[in-house]
Formats: sequence, C-alpha cells, structure tokens
Amino acid sequence: MRELRNGEALAAQNSAVLRVGPAAPPERILPTVPASHRIDPGQRLVIRTFEGVLTDEDLLQDQAALRSAPDYKPEHRQLIDARGVERAEITNEVIRDLAHASPGAPQARRAFVVASDLAFGLARMFEIQRADAPEEVRVFRDMDQARTWLGLD
Repeated sequence: MRELRNGEALAAQNSAVLRVGPAAPPERILPTVPASHRIDPGQRLVIRTFEGVLTDEDLLQDQAALRSAPDYKPEHRQLIDARGVERAEITNEVIRDLAHASPGAPQARRAFVVASDLAFGLARMFEIQRADAPEEVRVFRDMDQARTWLGLD
C-alpha cells in the first residue's frame, strides 16, 4: 500500500483489486445485499428490504430463502421496504411468476413502501397480479401509513 496526500490511499490486494481515492469505512467497501428479509414470529411479521440494483435473480433468491425459513408462515404480514431501490433489472415475467407463486392467507397483508416512480410501478404490477389472492396488497410512499395499515402502530 502506498499513501497519497490528503488521506487518500491506494490499496491493492494481490494486485487484482485496485481502489484509489479517499479511504472509506468498511461498510462502504463491502457490497450490500439487494434483497433481504427478517422474520419476527412474535408480531407475525416479515420485513423485507430491497435496495441498490435489484434483479430478477435477487428477488427469486430472496423468495426461495423466505419460503424455506422455519419461522415463515403465509399468514404473516409483510412490510416490504423498497425505498432504497436505485435501479431495477426486473422482468414482467418474474413479477408475474412471483405474484402467482407467493403463498398468502386471508388474514395476511403485504405493504410495499417505495420512493421512486419505478419502484411504485413495479409494486403496483405485483399488486394487480395478486388481485385474486386471499391476502391484501397495497403500495405506499409513506412508511408510517404502511405501518398503520398493517396494524403495527
């Protein structure tokens, strides 16, 4: 490693990765996971987070991981926070397939919270595909409204 002025650093690991610029904290160097979830069985709640560049593969992997999680139940409410999505590389076919393959229960509710028009449109496509499902799906731009609709506040 060779130091540059003004706190800049040049880092090379095995000469394969080269990073030039201000030293960043570790959380900025590590990649984020575009799709993740956590389950709160006590509240019968699944919190899903989508951020960064979201792809078909990210959605399919997260859905498979969620469905195989031992604490997951179809009657759990879902809060899907997609406010951090910067770009989506998602096909209509995957949205349709996920919507039709998603388990649901009459008492379940699924709230999408979005910030961009793109995320709003994708979430609405999912909502429309789920129109005949036993659960309710809604898209929100405000987290507090989504939490209230889910009965969390």
